[in-house]
Amino acid sequence: MTESRSNDCDANSQHNRLEGVTATVVDTVDQAQLNAFMAQLQALGTVGLYNAPIPYASGGYVGGETSATFNASAAVPPSITSTTTTFGQQGLIVGGEDVNVSGGSLVNSGNIYAGRNFNAQGTQSFQNQGQRLTQTTSSPGCATGASSSECAAGMGYRGGNPTSTGFSYAQQSATIYAGNDLVIAAGQVSNTYGNLLAGHDIVIGGVGSTASSTTPAQNLTNTSGNIIAGNNITLNVSGAITNNLPPPVPVRSVPIRSVPASPTRAS
Repeated sequence: MTESRSNDCDANSQHNRLEGVTATVVDTVDQAQLNAFMAQLQALGTVGLYNAPIPYASGGYVGGETSATFNASAAVPPSITSTTTTFGQQGLIVGGEDVNVSGGSLVNSGNIYAGRNFNAQGTQSFQNQGQRLTQTTSSPGCATGASSSECAAGMGYRGGNPTSTGFSYAQQSATIYAGNDLVIAAGQVSNTYGNLLAGHDIVIGGVGSTASSTTPAQNLTNTSGNIIAGNNITLNVSGAITNNLPPPVPVRSVPIRSVPASPTRAS
C-alpha cells in the first residue's frame, strides 16, 4: 500500500505490511542412487590409501599406507531441513504537509512520513509495530571455519557425530516521521521495533491530546524502539512507562560438568 499526497493526508484505517514469506528446503539422499554409487566403488576392488591416518596401539594416529574395500550397501544419512523467512513488503503513506489518522485501534507496521505534522487519535490503542526474525539452523559436521586439527579425529569427527548450530537475526522497523510535531493520543500506546521521529516535538498522551494540551494515556511500552525529537518529548501517562528489550533467544544449551577442586597442600 502506497499513498502520497502533496498536502494533508487523512486516514481511518490500519496501515500494515505483507506477511513474511517462509520457504522450507529438505535435503535428502536417494537410497537407490546411493546404492548404485556404492556398487561402482565396490567394483574398483581394493584401493590403496596413502598417508592415511593409521591408529597407534597406544593412542593417536600416524600417516602411513593401507588399503580399503567398499561395501556395496550404505545407510542413507538423516535428512537436513532448513527454513528461511523473508520480510514482506511494507506499506508507505507520505503527506507533503500533515498526516492525520483516527480510529478505534490503530496499527502501523509500515512507513508514514509527514512533511509537517503527524496526528494520531485512537480511542482505544495505538501500535507502531515492526517485526524481527530470528532463525536457528542445525547441520551435521563441524562449524564453518573450524580447522581439521580441531574437528577431525582419524577418519571421523571429534565427539562422534557433531552438529553445528547457526543463528541469524534481522529486523524490519515501522517508522513514523514528522517534520514538525508528532502527536499520538490513545488509551494505550506501544512502539515495538519501531521509530517515532519528529523534527520538533513528540507528544504522547491520552484521548484528545494535542501538541499543546494533553490528557493521560493508560500506559506506554517501548520495546527495542526509538523515540527521538529535535526539541521536546512529552509523555503524559497515568500508568506504567516501560522501556525495555525483548526476551533473549536461547541458541544452544551445553551441559556443564563439575570439576573437583585440587587438593590443598598444607604448608
